[in-house]
Amino acid sequence: MTELSEIQQNIARVRAERGFTDDPVRLLTLLVEEVGEVAGELKKTWSANYPDPVIEDIANEVADVAVLVCALATRFDIDLEDAIQRKFIDADSKRAWATAREGVHEFEITTERLSLRPWQPSDGAEFARMNADAEVMADLGGPISVADSDGKLQRFTKSFDQHAITRWVLRDRANQFVGYCGIVPVDSDHPLGAHYEIGWRLIRDAWGKGYASEAAQAALDDAFTRLGIQQVLAYTAADNLRSQRVMQRLKLERSPSHDFEKFYDDVGNWQALVWVATSSSDD
Repeated sequence: MTELSEIQQNIARVRAERGFTDDPVRLLTLLVEEVGEVAGELKKTWSANYPDPVIEDIANEVADVAVLVCALATRFDIDLEDAIQRKFIDADSKRAWATAREGVHEFEITTERLSLRPWQPSDGAEFARMNADAEVMADLGGPISVADSDGKLQRFTKSFDQHAITRWVLRDRANQFVGYCGIVPVDSDHPLGAHYEIGWRLIRDAWGKGYASEAAQAALDDAFTRLGIQQVLAYTAADNLRSQRVMQRLKLERSPSHDFEKFYDDVGNWQALVWVATSSSDD
């Protein structure tokens, strides 16, 4: 897969050469057309000039580009169907493009015991049951309604669509719902300013099994390697010793200078203790 830095450089080059603005629709349409033109030219010469292994390598590279363009389109909520129809006119190319688009939504992180993936509508009922558990939700002001649970699920889905990262839904190897864990971007109006924050919440039957630490480590590794995020914050209340133990097992660094107070509708003024996770590439 092409590195993110290379993609950014290529986008900057294309914009400079073609004189494009920041309009994401225009930019992504160009990328679709560029991919289509490259695929068309390659198909003319593949069978005549290249051995099969080379053809496979080139095909994989084109597919990678298609996936990346789809991810960008999803992030900006842009419909590229017209551009796809114009440039991927034969059946084989259309099927390849459709597969690439589906691949964006089949993202999954796996650990020894868990899978972390984007949310699906079918997860809603189990998510609502967890959010209705008074013990599970004690630190957030108590249970929430099904409507509020559905709203939270929609926010998690939107986070993935726009930022390629979210609170992932957790399932065990038997495909049983375990809870969620993952990283979300926090807006600049937060007391700490814009940053990334990791959080987790598990059903009661999953407590005490090390799932939170296992999932959180996988989520951090993904954020640092796939997205190049340099720093992630984790925060909890002084009396939430369970979450603090998870942060200690993850070897996050306690950062009193980041501690903050914030008003939340459900819990009122909340005093937060903060830990910091830093990418090893930043060392």
